Amino acid sequence: MRLLYAAGELAMTAHDLALWDFSLMERKLLKPASLELMTTPVRLRNGTPTNYALGVSVLDDRGHPKLVHGGAV
Repeated sequence: MRLLYAAGELAMTAHDLALWDFSLMERKLLKPASLELMTTPVRLRNGTPTNYALGVSVLDDRGHPKLVHGGAV
């Protein structure tokens, strides 16, 4: 399978991935409103809650939010 890039796959070094992760955790990468949108789970039209936000799943890890992406496109 070819690389999908912006269609769902990131291609980067482990170092760059670490920089991405740390800058998200330190809230330096995105504007606060963008980070809020990215990490707030959506509700279905009928009001049913989901654990899916914009590209990531938001899970509860002992009372703390945990952002997860399984890697699938």
